[in-house]
Amino acid sequence: MLHRLYVKNLALIEEEEILFERGLNILTGETGAGKSVLLGAVLLALGVKADKNLIRSGAEYALIELTFTADTQEQEKILSDMDLQPDEDGQILVKRRIYPGRNICYACGESVTLRQLKTISDLLLEVHGQRENGALLESVRQREALDIYMGDPGKKLLKRMQECCSQLRELQSAWETDDLDESQRRREEELLRYEIGEIEDAALIPGEDARLEERFRILGNAGKIRRAVAEAEGLLVQDNGAADLVTRAQQELRTVKDLDPALSDIWEISGQIDMLLSDAGRALSDYAADLTFDEEELRGIEERLQTIYRIKEKYCAAAPYPANVPIEDILALLEEKKERLTALSDYEASRASLRERLTAAEETAKKTAEELTQLRREKAEVLSGKLEEILHKLSFNHVEFAIHVLPEEKITPAGWDKVEFMVSLNEGEAPRPLKQIASGGELSRIMLALRTVLAGRQDVRTFIFDEIDSGISGQTAWKIAVHLHRLSAEGQVICITHLPQIAAMADAHFRIDKEESAGRTRTHVARIRGEESLEELARLLGGGEANKEALANAAALLREAKTAQEEQRNISST
Repeated sequence: MLHRLYVKNLALIEEEEILFERGLNILTGETGAGKSVLLGAVLLALGVKADKNLIRSGAEYALIELTFTADTQEQEKILSDMDLQPDEDGQILVKRRIYPGRNICYACGESVTLRQLKTISDLLLEVHGQRENGALLESVRQREALDIYMGDPGKKLLKRMQECCSQLRELQSAWETDDLDESQRRREEELLRYEIGEIEDAALIPGEDARLEERFRILGNAGKIRRAVAEAEGLLVQDNGAADLVTRAQQELRTVKDLDPALSDIWEISGQIDMLLSDAGRALSDYAADLTFDEEELRGIEERLQTIYRIKEKYCAAAPYPANVPIEDILALLEEKKERLTALSDYEASRASLRERLTAAEETAKKTAEELTQLRREKAEVLSGKLEEILHKLSFNHVEFAIHVLPEEKITPAGWDKVEFMVSLNEGEAPRPLKQIASGGELSRIMLALRTVLAGRQDVRTFIFDEIDSGISGQTAWKIAVHLHRLSAEGQVICITHLPQIAAMADAHFRIDKEESAGRTRTHVARIRGEESLEELARLLGGGEANKEALANAAALLREAKTAQEEQRNISST
């Protein structure tokens, strides 16, 4: 859910904040007041390419902030996978600062890329305008809508389909890579035997390199260590050394410690220091006694480390720091080479086994794709019926809707189906692909019908509609208003409109005005209620004038809207 939009220095907007609510949020205002700028601000915050000319004249930068909360656990999981965590109140703050030559983007306090912003956008918000509705004409989008309607059974099948394709790709890659003639096999076998022998001859032991490096460091600095230990030992335990001085201090304090409790505490502390210094002195003496330097041992360690490093450099050359590669990784690589040599030694049997696995994976993928096709066809018939029902209510006098699911040869992680929305809007005409017949206004209503049917089935619960009222009026406008409110019951709808029928259904009404002052033009946004909302409806009804007749009509429209909302709540409760 989108709670807050904050915009600063963007086009006509100097600084504005909108606090949205759950339900149906309506934005109205005169043409040119800046409604499109507000929608553009949302899109900019969520990754749309920014034009530096959008920065308000005289300002250094433009700033847009959006505050959301996640509506589903799936949204939270995807954000977590992106290493983004909502704050302690569960809020997700998205921020974009636009400079003439660069952008700075943040989400949940972390710096993010525009690509990541787009991912967050698709996760939390869905925008519907003429441009976005046009995406519904694409077969891929139509398939995605059908897949959403399939619900959990569809999700499970799609997950299986993705797993099948992943396994199939791996096996196909292995088959193509492993297609060798006899001379190629012989050369690879010889190389593997040499490499296996070289690694085995090194007789690597896990953890050996770390132990040798530590010992080499000690032996290489034995003289320096010996001098420092001797000096420290002398300072601690010789006459007038630290231990002797602390002992004398303790003796002095013993004579007065009973005269003041504070001195008694200090005397006890000095005693602890005395014991610690004695322990340190003995430990240094023992260390000095055990410290030995063997030049032969040093040379042996150096030679052994060179052998280990040579193996690492040769077989881990692709690693950023080959010397830091654990010996365990070299030994794992050795086992892989042995397995590969075994496979080459019995190449035909290995090849036959791979072919069997590849065939089995292809059959599993094909079967899963067939199951997906069957489920899509079953749900397509139900979805078509529901869309027809809603479209009739949205003033389509005649409508036939069908969803074709046509399998193709190529299997993908989404199956092998091409999905096509077919529609007839005139009696006597056979259904044709949606992209061939729907106008902008018709497409907006079809999109609204689709989102109404899918409400509650998808993770996105916040929808923004712009230009949904294009080319409509009267009873059709009223029906669209009812369906927008119905959709908002499942989450949140933000709608920019010129129609009083839609505005009357608002749970939260915002008016956008433009004013000129001191030679500058500014756009303002205000939440309106009561009389202000009534006057705005009257303005919309009266063609710009809120006269008495328009006010009376607005009041009647509000009463009708309240009745429609109550009827809708009663239907939902039953």
